[in-house]
Amino acid sequence: MVIISAMRARTGEDPTSAGAGARDRGSVDPLAHRTRQRRAVFRALSGRRGFVSAHDLYDAMRSAGDHIGLATVYRSLHALVASGHAETFHDDTGVQLFCVLAPAGRGYRLACRVCHRRVPIEVAPVESWAADLAADHEFTDVHLVFELTGLCSACSSPQPEAAASGDG
Repeated sequence: MVIISAMRARTGEDPTSAGAGARDRGSVDPLAHRTRQRRAVFRALSGRRGFVSAHDLYDAMRSAGDHIGLATVYRSLHALVASGHAETFHDDTGVQLFCVLAPAGRGYRLACRVCHRRVPIEVAPVESWAADLAADHEFTDVHLVFELTGLCSACSSPQPEAAASGDG
């Protein structure tokens, strides 16, 4: 099964800064968000290694003493993704996972559903196809969202124990 996911923001504006007027990711300070909760979510996400679900991040924040609602965590994470400060994909069970992006910025990646290994990929033909499709149907301000997941070679290879148990 192949699912395609990376999200490109429609404009360079940072939706989490509520009109801060930033026009490109490089000029946006993710900690300059207007609410204490959004800053707390960014800090908590930045402190995690790898991908985390919104619910797990919420639990960790509550355990650390943050007074924040689950819906606020979800909204903040989605705003961080839309502004290019975080990325997201769905694991093999359909749970949406989030991770802070490195300063290099957003790109498209092929993600392993098991170990979450990410490999950068070039998707210019997909972006071109989407733009042509939108123009053919007279759509503007198109927001391309896609996720490409699979199993990396390490996760799709038979494990030694599985092979040994099949011989007996």
